[in-house]
Amino acid sequence: MCDDQHICAIRIIDLLSGRDSVRPLYEQHEKLITAPPIDKDYCTFCYVLGAPAGYKVPGKHFMTLFLDPAGSQRTLQADCFQIRCDRTCNTQELVIWADQVITTLCGVFRDMPKLICRDPSDMLYALCETRNRTVTARAYQFETFNKEAERVLAKQKFHSAYVVISAKREDFSLTRFSQIGLALDGSLYSRGGDVTIGVNYHQHPSTRLLVLSDD
Repeated sequence: MCDDQHICAIRIIDLLSGRDSVRPLYEQHEKLITAPPIDKDYCTFCYVLGAPAGYKVPGKHFMTLFLDPAGSQRTLQADCFQIRCDRTCNTQELVIWADQVITTLCGVFRDMPKLICRDPSDMLYALCETRNRTVTARAYQFETFNKEAERVLAKQKFHSAYVVISAKREDFSLTRFSQIGLALDGSLYSRGGDVTIGVNYHQHPSTRLLVLSDD
C-alpha cells in the first residue's frame, strides 16, 4: 500500500559509488509497459549508503533508511531511520551487506499473496517503536528451526524489532511462523516491546532471519 503522496518505488542512493537508482516496489508494476516515469523524490523507500553526518536526502520519501557501519552515530530527521551493520567491515563488505539488507526487506512486499502479508506502513510502525529509530541488523541461518535455534535467538535481547523470515515458499507454514515468533517474543526485555514479522520467499534450502532490533 502506498499513500497518495508517494510512488510505490524504491530509491537507492549509493554515495560510495555515486549511483542514484530507482525501481518499482511491486513486481507487477515492472511488467507494465505503459507505466509512468517514477519521480525519484517521492518514493516509498529511500535507502542511503555511505552518507556523511548531516547529509540531507533529496525529496520527501515515506521512509528514508540510512545503511551505516557498526557503531556509527547519526542525527535523524523525521521519517528517517538508521540501520547499522552488526560487525566491523571494509567498504566492499559494507556494500554487499547493504545489498543483502535491501533485497531482504523489499522481498517482504513481493511474491504476493503470502500467508503473512505486510505493507510499508507495518514496517514504518515497527521501526518507529524502536529506541531513537536506530536498529542493528543481524542475520541468522538455520537448516531446521529447533531447540538450538531457539537458544541462539534467546541470547539476543531487544526492546522492539522488525524481523524478516526468508524461506522457500513450499517450506513456509504457519507452524514455522509461530515457532519463530514465540522464540523472538522470548528475546524481548519486557512485555512492553513488540516484534513485527514479515516474510520473504527465496530459493535457498535453509531458513534465514534478518532481525532489525534496538538492543
